[in-house]
Amino acid sequence: MISDDIRKRIEHDFGSEGAKQVGAALEHFIESYQSNYGTQPSDRIIRCIVHLAEGKLESLRHQIKAALSDWRDVIYWAEYNRKDKRIHDFRLPFK
Repeated sequence: MISDDIRKRIEHDFGSEGAKQVGAALEHFIESYQSNYGTQPSDRIIRCIVHLAEGKLESLRHQIKAALSDWRDVIYWAEYNRKDKRIHDFRLPFK
């Protein structure tokens, strides 16, 4: 289940038509993540993926693939700058 704040951000970033494709891709990601790690991904990981995608479906797919390989990478890329300073905290809902 994808949280309401994430759904709203997807709609904003990808539009109503793109949101359907993103929703399907994220549902598949959640299933794959469960198979790989034995648990559901946190909302934080999903927020990081959506943030990094910047409204581009191909980028979303790339971030999903990266998160399945090592979820810590997408958190680092989304939340920290090049000087390792936290600039976002996606443990919190999108505003």
